[in-house]
Amino acid sequence: MRVLSTFSGISAASAAWKPLGFTFVGFADIDPFAAHALHHRCGAGRPIYMPSPDDEGIDDMEARSRRNAIRAISKLPVDGIPNFGDISQISDADLRKLGRVDVLEGGSPCQSFSVAGRRLGLDDARGNLMLVFCELAERMREINGLKYVVWENVKGVYSDKSDGFGCLLASLAEDPGNALQPAGKKWPDSGYVAGIEQRKIAWRTLDAQYFGVPQRRKRCFLVASFGSGCPGEILFEPESLRGDSHASDPSREATAGRPGAGSQGKSVYGIIDDESVSTDLMPTITAGKSSGGMAPAVCYGFQSGVTYANFSKDVSPTFVTSGEPAVAFAAAFSAGNSDKARGIGYEEEIAPTLRAGESGSNQRPTALIKLSANDNASAEWVIRRLTPVECERLQGFPDGWTSVPYRGGNLAADGPRYKALGNSMAVPCMRFIGEQLKAVASVDVNVDQAA
Repeated sequence: MRVLSTFSGISAASAAWKPLGFTFVGFADIDPFAAHALHHRCGAGRPIYMPSPDDEGIDDMEARSRRNAIRAISKLPVDGIPNFGDISQISDADLRKLGRVDVLEGGSPCQSFSVAGRRLGLDDARGNLMLVFCELAERMREINGLKYVVWENVKGVYSDKSDGFGCLLASLAEDPGNALQPAGKKWPDSGYVAGIEQRKIAWRTLDAQYFGVPQRRKRCFLVASFGSGCPGEILFEPESLRGDSHASDPSREATAGRPGAGSQGKSVYGIIDDESVSTDLMPTITAGKSSGGMAPAVCYGFQSGVTYANFSKDVSPTFVTSGEPAVAFAAAFSAGNSDKARGIGYEEEIAPTLRAGESGSNQRPTALIKLSANDNASAEWVIRRLTPVECERLQGFPDGWTSVPYRGGNLAADGPRYKALGNSMAVPCMRFIGEQLKAVASVDVNVDQAA
C-alpha cells in the first residue's frame, strides 16, 4: 500500500508500517528536528514548503520562529522522498506527481484540543489544520484514488466546545457545511458514521498499554474508507484479539486513580518531596520553584533480597539478587494540572503519558529507583531522568530512532528528542491498525478482481 504521511513528526507510521510492506511516497512536517529525523530515518528530503515569516497577521515572535525554522532546515539535501512541509501549500500538481496513493495518514496538532491546553478548538489555527487535512483527503480522492484515511489525536477532541470532531466527521462524510453533533455532551470513545458514495468512518480510543508498551496513552484513532473497505473491520475486533482491554489480566486493568485512591493488593508510592516517599497515597506532585507539578515519575520498588551495583545517571542500573528473584513494581505519576486530564495516579508497570513540552509542569520524565529490599516507605531512593532511549521504548520505537544528526551535524541533544517522542503516536497502536488495514485491503482487492 502506498502512503502519504502528514504531520509526520518522527514517523511512528513508518516504524510501524514499513515492516508490513507499506511504501511511503511522501511526508509533511515543518518542525526542524522532525525534518532531520525524517531525512535520516526515512530518506525524506528538505521540506518543500515552510510557513513564511512575511505572512500578514503574525506577530514578531512567530515571524522570528519561522525564520529560525527555515534556517535550521537549510542544510538538508533537497533530494529524497518528498517532505512537503506545510500541508496547506500542497498543490494539485504535487499530488499528481505522487501517482496512486492508497492511504493518507496523520495526526494534526493536538494542542488546541488537549485538556492540558487552552482548548480553543477550531478557533486555534492549529486546530483548523484538521480541516485542511480533510480538504487534502478530498483532493487526493479525486487525484490519487485515495481509499483510506487514518487520523489520530488526543481524547480531548471528543469534548471540544467548537465541535471540531463533528466537523471532521462531516468533512470526511462529504457534508462539510453541516457538522455532526454528538448524542450527549461529548462524543463517545468509539463510533461509526456512514456517508455518501460508500464513505464510511469509524473511530475508537486505543490505549498503548494494551498493545505491548508500558505506557498509559489513550488516543483517538479514526479510519475512513472511500470505497468498499469497512473501517469497522480495521478498528473493531473480537474481544479475544490483541489490544482489547477485556482480554488483559484483570489485576492490571485498574484505572489510574485520583490522588489518594490507592490500589488494592499493590505497592503504592507517592512522591512528597526530595527526600521522602509515602505509601498508599498519591499526593499532588510539586516541582520546587516550578509553577506546576513535577514531571511524570516512574517509581521502581523491589522485593526480596536486592543489592545495588554500577549506578550511572544515564544508564539503567544493574541489580544483583540473592535468594528469591527480585520483583519490580512501577508506579506512574503525571504532572501539574493532570488531575483534570485524569493523569495523576498510580498503575503498576505503566508509565504516564509522555508529553512534548518541558515548560511549567511538563518537564522531562523522571525515574525513581528503590535501592532497598525493605518495604518501608523511608527506604533509600535514587532519582534520575528517563533517558531518550527509554522514552523511545515507551513509544515502541527502535532504540536510537531519534538519535540523529541535528544542529551543526552533531547528534541531537536530549531536548528535541523528548519533545518529538512526546508528540508522537505509539508505534504498536499504529502497527495494529496497519495489520488490520492490510488484511481488509487485501480482501478488497480480491473482491474487485472477482467483480
